[in-house]
Amino acid sequence: MWKDKHGRGFGVGDRVRVALGQLDNITSSEDFEGCCPDGWDFAMIGTLGAEGTAEEDPDPDEDDKLAWVAVTFDRKIGDRRQWCYRPTQLEIVDSTVAVPQGQLDLYDRLLEDQSFHDVTFKLSDGEERAHKSVLAAASSAFGTMFSPPMQEGATGKVSLPETPVATMRVFLRLLYSGGVESKDWQTAPSSADDEVIPLRTLLEVVTLARKYVVDNVLEVTVEALKRRLQSSKEDVNVYQDIFAAAIQMDLGAVRVAAIDVARSSSAVRQHYDSQRLRPEVQFELRGLWPPPRSSQAAPCRKRSRLV
Repeated sequence: MWKDKHGRGFGVGDRVRVALGQLDNITSSEDFEGCCPDGWDFAMIGTLGAEGTAEEDPDPDEDDKLAWVAVTFDRKIGDRRQWCYRPTQLEIVDSTVAVPQGQLDLYDRLLEDQSFHDVTFKLSDGEERAHKSVLAAASSAFGTMFSPPMQEGATGKVSLPETPVATMRVFLRLLYSGGVESKDWQTAPSSADDEVIPLRTLLEVVTLARKYVVDNVLEVTVEALKRRLQSSKEDVNVYQDIFAAAIQMDLGAVRVAAIDVARSSSAVRQHYDSQRLRPEVQFELRGLWPPPRSSQAAPCRKRSRLV
């Protein structure tokens, strides 16, 4: 039995996620050897956010008194599917727990019934209200905000002039019940396409979840971004919107997923080869593919000597 970064116990066969490290898109054994000559360091560089199954260390070092955990991933990262970590470099992937529908309905009613709301968010196009106690239970950042001597705690008002009502509504519903309702982002009855949360709103919710350290909302929305990447692998505009946002917000799991999607996307490869991607996305993908050749190479010309 090992302890993860949060002190939770886990063992062989449990699902874990790499939680510490610096993301770098190393994908070939040559890059690995050049950047990480001492072996397992790659595990701290190239696999941040990746999920796999915990296993016993296949080659334990008798002189090393600290524990190692082997993690077998669902796909190759670098030149192999298994890397080793200290237990505290990992975190358990929480299992999905079924919540009775009646309980979820209660959480939704708690959000929508404003009788006992005691905090108001001042937003770019209106207001949304919630309960300090619920917000503080979900996030230590909110707990600090609503405690003396903070102004927000005394006034019960939080100003977020850059955040739309729809974004805050989706964020709060995820925080309260873990679900979403299309009415939160729809302004009028519309087509089936509007049943899917707009990408811009989803990215704004991720930003709020990171800002206020609401882990359950961040986990759900990151998984939604990863699924959106998979479903739009040939839609380069959507792909690079997500990838660019993941780079800006340093969402390791989404960056890893974006690299994985690019491997099998002909559209992304074509845009990369013709250098039509956003600069940050173009640069990030150089860890996967060689730099594209310039389409218009400057002609060679003889230079004059200085002396």
